[in-house]
Amino acid sequence: MRKFLSEKHKQKISETLKGHKTPEETKKKISNTLTGRKLSEEHIRKMGESRKGKKRPPFSKEWKKKISKSKKGHKSGMTGKYHSQESRKKMSESHKGLHNSPATEFKSKGYKIKKQGYWWIHKPNHPNKRSGRVKQSHLVVEKILGRYLIKGECIHHINGIKDDDRPKNLYLFIKKEHDRYEGLLLKPRLKSNLTSSSF
Repeated sequence: MRKFLSEKHKQKISETLKGHKTPEETKKKISNTLTGRKLSEEHIRKMGESRKGKKRPPFSKEWKKKISKSKKGHKSGMTGKYHSQESRKKMSESHKGLHNSPATEFKSKGYKIKKQGYWWIHKPNHPNKRSGRVKQSHLVVEKILGRYLIKGECIHHINGIKDDDRPKNLYLFIKKEHDRYEGLLLKPRLKSNLTSSSF
């Protein structure tokens, strides 16, 4: 078992190392041994696990000054250089499909966008807007009712398809009722309640 150092032992080590500078030769030797060396997957995994939940301490003012001084006059390796058409194509192909997971699905059609399975319409003047947009299903129901949806009312898609905003596939719920319905193991079949006789 690995023994942890006591506070006294740590203080003694820090006192002995005060003012100690590693010579240039040893620095070169260390750098030469590490050049071209690749870490194993196991080593990388262990490093990641050891850093979990740990936060990097904030930089001191002196440290920040040193960083700014070291970067003064430093130019990036790509300054004045351009990617060729071939390399651009390779880069675009490598990025394809990275951000198209079902949780972050996002398709745009002018004023209509698809986000997380729902269609959202650009309506900046709507009272129930979210970032200037409203769900298409809400607008369909509001048109049938002839009024805006009240707080606590929510729209349920009967067939479970979020972008199927046909009136016969929509059911108007109060949020508490909807939560109760979603919690049922055996859900009863619903028929749209968006008819003139229902209200």
